[in-house]
Amino acid sequence: MKTSSLQLVLLLFFYNPLALASATDSHSEAPKPTMNISLSRQNIRENDCLPVEIWFFNEDGQEITEVNLHIATPYFFSWSTNPCKAKNDVNLSGNINLEPVSSIQSATSKSIRFRELYLKTGSDIEVGDYNLLFTSKFSWKIGGEVGQSIIASEKPIKVNFLGSESVAGLPLGLAGLIVPGLFFWIFIRFLGVPWSLETPLGDKLIYSIVVSFIFVALASGLIRFAPWLHYLDISSGISIHKLIWLACTGAGAGMIVSFLDYMCRKKRAKSAAEIDINFNDSPTVIFGKLLRKNKTYNPLFIKKFCSKSFAGYKPQTTVTLKNGTIYFGSLGEQGRDTTVLAGWFEVANGKNDTILKKLLNKGLIFEVFNSAHEKKLLINLSDSIKTITDGTPTSIYKSTMVWPNNKVSQFVLEPYKGQEEALVLGE
Repeated sequence: MKTSSLQLVLLLFFYNPLALASATDSHSEAPKPTMNISLSRQNIRENDCLPVEIWFFNEDGQEITEVNLHIATPYFFSWSTNPCKAKNDVNLSGNINLEPVSSIQSATSKSIRFRELYLKTGSDIEVGDYNLLFTSKFSWKIGGEVGQSIIASEKPIKVNFLGSESVAGLPLGLAGLIVPGLFFWIFIRFLGVPWSLETPLGDKLIYSIVVSFIFVALASGLIRFAPWLHYLDISSGISIHKLIWLACTGAGAGMIVSFLDYMCRKKRAKSAAEIDINFNDSPTVIFGKLLRKNKTYNPLFIKKFCSKSFAGYKPQTTVTLKNGTIYFGSLGEQGRDTTVLAGWFEVANGKNDTILKKLLNKGLIFEVFNSAHEKKLLINLSDSIKTITDGTPTSIYKSTMVWPNNKVSQFVLEPYKGQEEALVLGE
């Protein structure tokens, strides 16, 4: 009898209904998991990639059976499971499943889940401050039933144009749009390019940005063909190393432009020497320069190619001096400082040359002059400059004359009034 009473007491003690109810209630309560989200940085730029780690864990007794994550972000954000430098991209949409972490064993952690995602932007962004809303819908078992609940977390992120790094208050992204052009102007000024010395400082700053933008745009467009151009691509970030590359690029471009400018100036100087008439030039040289400048005797290349039969030009140039003396000849020119007049010339023994005849028939008289020089044929005076004496033309036996402009009162060049072409073929 005593044994039965003892067994009854023990039975009541170990199988207390209140204790069972308490244990059942503890398992029927909704779990309270924790979700931690880690962004590698709090800002993002255009064409950028940001790794994001998402940890979900529950320290209660219930085991989480399923976790689906939904992320609310601006429209220009995209999420991917592929790393930032992966060539192929996989964009995620809708709910994202968080996978269990089986390698972590803990007596108190029944459910630990993890997912690493990559937040990416394209070339079109909207600058500003945004919130990323992460909402996890999770499930757990209650006896034979399944319970569901949600947990949410917000993360702020700042979208910047060219990043937010700065030195002495100047954004490094903006520095990337100034440094190449600035070094470009420094070098072309140092190497003495004339138009760089005449440009005002304020304009140089504007032109620096324009030049830098050209470098950066070319680098961004050609980076797929030349991967090393990423050193000039400021859209993917900026660094001191990139700034050095940008500066060297601007300096190199400045040296190239300075060299090209020097070659162009040298060529222009050579061309000017070929056409500018000086007082110490010989009569033949003066006459050749006048032929070179005359568009009828020396037409453009297309007109040379299409030129057929020459109808005749026969120019007559009249120069009236301030003292009243009048001179006239074939070709002439009034430049900035001097006035030039030439008589009539001929190529000695030119009538026997078939090539010279063809050129003369086409009116390419400057080509006749050059061809005669190449063949070392003598170019002589055919008829000298004339002056008007008592109303009668009189030869002064000079092939060319040059006056300062301050001694000339009138200069007139009239085609089709001369006695013959400025250059003819002699016997």
